[in-house]
Amino acid sequence: MASTESDESGAQAPGSRYQKRFVAAAKDDAGRPADDPETATSDAPEVADGPLMSPRAAISGVGMIALAAICFVVSSVLGGGDVSVSEETERTAFELKTRVTEAEVKADSLPEVDDAEASLSRVQVAANQVADLQNDYRLLTPASAASGSLDEDAVQSSLRTLIPLFAPGTDQAELRPWYLLAADADVPAGTGLPMGFDSGFRWEAQVPYGIEPDSTIEVTWLAVQTRTAEGEEPAVLAWATATYDMTRGTFSNVKQGTTTTGEALKLEVKGL
Repeated sequence: MASTESDESGAQAPGSRYQKRFVAAAKDDAGRPADDPETATSDAPEVADGPLMSPRAAISGVGMIALAAICFVVSSVLGGGDVSVSEETERTAFELKTRVTEAEVKADSLPEVDDAEASLSRVQVAANQVADLQNDYRLLTPASAASGSLDEDAVQSSLRTLIPLFAPGTDQAELRPWYLLAADADVPAGTGLPMGFDSGFRWEAQVPYGIEPDSTIEVTWLAVQTRTAEGEEPAVLAWATATYDMTRGTFSNVKQGTTTTGEALKLEVKGL
């Protein structure tokens, strides 16, 4: 199974409480965990919020700054009455001009804001699919708790649907259940369908605003409690992240871990 981590260090990360800081993708008002030194996981993902800014606009801005710098370097020399330009000044101007050209080429390859919004919507759909399939694994909890191991036939069934969402060569161990809650062992199977299983937590996909220059975006999933005492905020029990390539339409570089609270409440079985 993919590496999982639990941290008692008290570093800032998703812990036992959360506040919404992501694009609306969850199935309720749940969102980002607040800082809680007592229940934090140091390697948990940090996803900043903020308005969407076109990468093209950002890089073009850098290019304009560099171009202005070129003009300043040359004018500062010529403005002093010195007709010649020093070798160092020429080299500096050439380097800045090269940066401008590179910035313009990179900006031309980036999507416009409208395209970026459409891409983010596609990422959200794919991220929700992963969350739904991870949630399907929760139905395995009662039988797994009784036998002490996961039902491999059931796991393989979900894997066949998850694999196409990830880049070729992704280790299948990274796509097995990311988290199971021990308390779910006592939940009735109900209709026997995943959607009818009244689990004590659920996975929610969180897609932040912003696209990297290489057309990738970091996606986060949070395992959030669904049952809490009155007046208590739902705790984040586990987390996972992956990089979505908008060109290929697949996830890669999967990482996962548990919070201190989640570690204390998780189901311990063979194969998980």
